[in-house]
Amino acid sequence: MSKMNLNMRKNIYVLLLLSLIMVLGSCYGDKGNYDYEDVNEITVDLGGAKYTYVVGNVAKLEPTLTFATREIAESELEYNWTLNGEFVSDKRVLEFTVEKIASQVECQLRVTNPKTGLTYIGRTAMDFTQKYNLYGWLVLSKDEQASYLNFMTATGTDSQIYEEHLKVYQEQNRETLPKETLGLLEHFRSGGSSSNPSSVWIVNPKADKCVDLEGAAFTKDLVLPDAFLEPSFTNNLKVKQIAELKWLTVVVDQDGKAYTRKKLSEKAFHTGKFLSTPLTFENKEVKVDRFLIIPEMRALNMAFVEGEKGQHQRILALMDYDKQSAGKVLQFTVKQEDYDKNGFYDVPKLHDLLDYEVVYLGYARPKTTGLTDGTYVMTLILKKGSEYLYQEYSVNKASTSNQITAVPSINKPISFGNLLEGAVIYTAPYINNRTYLLIGKGNDLYYVDRTTIDRDEPIKLKTFDAEVTALNAETSQGNQLGVGLSNGKFFVLSLKTANLGEILGDPDKKEFERYYQMNGRVFDIRYRFKYSNGWT
Repeated sequence: MSKMNLNMRKNIYVLLLLSLIMVLGSCYGDKGNYDYEDVNEITVDLGGAKYTYVVGNVAKLEPTLTFATREIAESELEYNWTLNGEFVSDKRVLEFTVEKIASQVECQLRVTNPKTGLTYIGRTAMDFTQKYNLYGWLVLSKDEQASYLNFMTATGTDSQIYEEHLKVYQEQNRETLPKETLGLLEHFRSGGSSSNPSSVWIVNPKADKCVDLEGAAFTKDLVLPDAFLEPSFTNNLKVKQIAELKWLTVVVDQDGKAYTRKKLSEKAFHTGKFLSTPLTFENKEVKVDRFLIIPEMRALNMAFVEGEKGQHQRILALMDYDKQSAGKVLQFTVKQEDYDKNGFYDVPKLHDLLDYEVVYLGYARPKTTGLTDGTYVMTLILKKGSEYLYQEYSVNKASTSNQITAVPSINKPISFGNLLEGAVIYTAPYINNRTYLLIGKGNDLYYVDRTTIDRDEPIKLKTFDAEVTALNAETSQGNQLGVGLSNGKFFVLSLKTANLGEILGDPDKKEFERYYQMNGRVFDIRYRFKYSNGWT
């Protein structure tokens, strides 16, 4: 090879090497820029685990974008919203009208930085539901003309602010809710869900005015006579109370006779028919004074007061252990040694309350238990003359269809009995590790610790501008107390504070209050769970 050729080849190699260095230098510069952009990652947060929107309303969702190094202008980014994979918007804020019912809709936002070509993703879920298929407070009120079903709706459990929907029965059914209405009861099917929600009984003395409302829209789903094998039997039936269990529906008349319907399926509300034969125990018709309605406790039994007031009443259990045993009445099994150990000597006992009248029957979770395996604490306030007595029993979840056991734990005299005369009494059931009894007397709200009820006087929490007429704290987490007043005001108060006396502070202090105004007088309150574990 000639020297000239060698020099030419060498020069070519040098030129190629210089070109490669220039290219690599250019790439290095670009790589440095991309590295800068890569470091500025974007976190896309769509907020809650799931959102609920009502059909016909506008759904709006604004993402929170967090940048690793510096904020990027909205106009410099590209947005792609999809619902179940279908494109719906290229705007930063998602906004659209909900057109149809759907559940568990996957909502995804893809945020792309065009300069880097990198895309960041945020996800959440949505439910599109009917207008009233929501959580919230059901409130019954009445005036001289009619009763009113009002619904304070929320998109999640234990919300702090609610949207008012007044007179929803009249709105949805185009008829008046009779002023004689007695109360309401939410009830559930086994396997209920957001798209398969609870229903609501409206209880009225007249059977043909007792209606079960479909849970998504509160329209009439059933009129009570249609649930009887012989509908004409209800012509003279005067209803006092309705209870729903997993397998049973129970109707109690004004004389205390109880009629039952056994469902064909635990997943269906209106299967099976009521018989015109009353419930019996030991070959005698039971006389039901009141049921203990317990949502979400999985107890598989329901306690009730049996017998005439002041005439040796007793507490019995109505079984709902399985389809076969549903409707069986049992006496609670209590060991004598447990009675003796806890000071239950010459005092009322579950099988014989002597000549005491049942003033109050309530329940609570066991003190140290967050959730429940079906065991609950039964709370009793009894009265004889001017003497008041407080009792507690731990009732075990039914493990067979033939026995339900109870363990007596507290039997204490109450010294503030005059405060209980004409009062609204309520055991706050779900406040974990706190044992409070709430008392509404006149315009005042009090509480007393159940464990020291024989020693401590009730503490005033708050003075309202009207008489307290209803209390309920059966929210899913036990963090709220609903208070209804005679002037139609409905309050939602927090129960999250460890020391209940600190919840509202000075009872005489005039402070900002949030309340909702109903028509007439509030007389019944229930928090709507929407779906549960099969029974109330």
